[in-house]
Amino acid sequence: MCYIIGDFPTIYRRKLHCWYTSLLVRFIVGTLLNNKILGYVRYVDDTLIAYDQSITDASSVLKEFNQIHQNTMELEEYKKINFLDLTIPRNNETLEFNIFRKPTYVDKIIPYNSCHPAEHKYATVRYLTKRINTYHLGPAAREDEMISIQNILHSNGFPLHHIDKSMAKYKHSKSKPAHSRENDKKWIAFTFFGKET
Repeated sequence: MCYIIGDFPTIYRRKLHCWYTSLLVRFIVGTLLNNKILGYVRYVDDTLIAYDQSITDASSVLKEFNQIHQNTMELEEYKKINFLDLTIPRNNETLEFNIFRKPTYVDKIIPYNSCHPAEHKYATVRYLTKRINTYHLGPAAREDEMISIQNILHSNGFPLHHIDKSMAKYKHSKSKPAHSRENDKKWIAFTFFGKET
């Protein structure tokens, strides 16, 4: 995040922020191209970089990035790495995806018998089951995640008929044909850069 200190009018702050961001992105892309990075994914302040160890030295890339902003690096261990809420194992040069839970993870969600509104309780259930469909999990990972969700719901007091109902919805949405899923509405947010009122 770039903070402009001074008494600049808002329009100039916005232009300076865009200029700084543009400069930073150019530096990052230049660094990645110079080091022959194969792939790059960023979400807020987490970055996943795929590279060929025979061509690229990860510590030199980190050193270049640290010229601008201090970063840390986690390397792949036992042919897998955790990124956000995914574990990405590498098997014979292919990538698979599993749901990652920290070792300190506790399976607590809003309990069924709490006084929270029902929509709050079921929002977590919808999120957990929808995540199975949106992430590219393998069949074994899907099954493991379904069992995990059932255990989470059971340990938080959800009745069996609610658990079965949520699992049935998951299986129904999983069996939707691909062309009908493509027609689902998608939303995107745009930043407004017009005149302020």
